Amino acid sequence: MRSVIFATIAIATYLTLHSNASAETQGQLIAGAKQEGKLVVYASATARQLEMYFTAFNKRYPFVKTEFFRTGKQKLVSKILLEERAKQHIADLIHTSVIETHILKKRAALSRYIPNEASVLPSHYKDPEGFWTSVYASGTLLGFNSRQVKRTEAPKRYEDLLNADARLP
Repeated sequence: MRSVIFATIAIATYLTLHSNASAETQGQLIAGAKQEGKLVVYASATARQLEMYFTAFNKRYPFVKTEFFRTGKQKLVSKILLEERAKQHIADLIHTSVIETHILKKRAALSRYIPNEASVLPSHYKDPEGFWTSVYASGTLLGFNSRQVKRTEAPKRYEDLLNADARLP
């Protein structure tokens, strides 16, 4: 049975290459993978990143055919939510950013999955309820045009952008 699980493909690759799960659990995972025969990943990552992850994954699990669907973040969320409403869970793994992940979690489009190895990761790399796990973070910053907005009037936090008084040109 397929389940839509959020975790980055990076952690999936890491866990498969460095797994210290019990033999029974690992054996059950391998048996299930052999029976299904493929891993379907939906991602907003670049095709090159995904191919790199799949190369490492396929060295360890050559009997699993890997497929991916890659698109922009908003289109990815729309596709997943449409499939969820239609009860057609195609993706095994979703690789996207934190904002999209929170949308999918809020809409109940993710399944709970906690890899054994998640216990050694810092808390900010995993959902406390077990709906996602990640192994990297990328920075996002807030910028402004200093010719149009004085530094003292510029938003300091994302929440400041919601302020109606923050009249940005």
